[in-house]
Amino acid sequence: PSRGDELYMPPLKPMADLGAISFVKYSIRRLEDVEKVVAGSDVVINLIGLKSETKRWSYQDVNVTFPAVLGEVCTDHGVGRLIHLSALGAATDVDCGWLRSKALGEAAVKDAFPLATVLRPATCFGEEDKTFLNSKAKLCRHLPAFPLVDGGGARAQPVFVDDVAKAVVSAVCDPLTAGKTYSLAGPGIYTQAELAQIVFDGIGDESTAISVPKAAAIAAASATAMLPDPWMWPDLVKLEAVDTILANEPTGTGTLADLGVSATSMDPFAPRQMFVYKKKSPFIDDTVHVREPS
Repeated sequence: PSRGDELYMPPLKPMADLGAISFVKYSIRRLEDVEKVVAGSDVVINLIGLKSETKRWSYQDVNVTFPAVLGEVCTDHGVGRLIHLSALGAATDVDCGWLRSKALGEAAVKDAFPLATVLRPATCFGEEDKTFLNSKAKLCRHLPAFPLVDGGGARAQPVFVDDVAKAVVSAVCDPLTAGKTYSLAGPGIYTQAELAQIVFDGIGDESTAISVPKAAAIAAASATAMLPDPWMWPDLVKLEAVDTILANEPTGTGTLADLGVSATSMDPFAPRQMFVYKKKSPFIDDTVHVREPS
């Protein structure tokens, strides 16, 4: 709800033919703004979501209420297709408030627009991911100890952001996806401890990971959540304490393969992304020795 700043726009403008991408300033709290954005659209893709709550925005505002409003507006304006992005593991019976809000948002958008296509991506990895590999690498570099909730045994199945983009395009182009739900995940399953080790290996540093009880981690995260740009908040702790994998998804949901997308492994990607976070200069090789001049 706050990414409308013009600083985010210049890199996107040359990504299509001149004039093909236009930006509209709007607020999801103003119905007339939402109607103005939707009017005349054949396809609407909802990528708006809130990862951590603030004084101004709550999960209810962004992840639940807005999808319902958007669905109603799309129905009123005769929009042909609505693609709504939710999250892998979203359910109403989990401890994580963010995942609960995502599940409620799915139900809300389906009630307002029954033929909406719901995509449930796992945590995304990619060059600009903000709460996954890049964030973990920064914490591994700067914290004296990297916290693992309850030992880091919870499993995740991260998906490549480009694969999610391909899934969105496939869903838009295939009318048979209307009204269906797809769970998007990569081919690899990792525990939180294994993800931390991948990051430490990538930055060339010894692991400082320690196990932190969930209750203690939530208490610490409650304090860091009050910072302007928090690196940890209570619902992120709760998310990292549960398994978010395809095997736990509701029966009947499709996958990347059903959308014609081949899942990309994170294994060859992670070392390249960790290159900029290496503790020692990546341009120095300890195995190469130059003979001193005689």
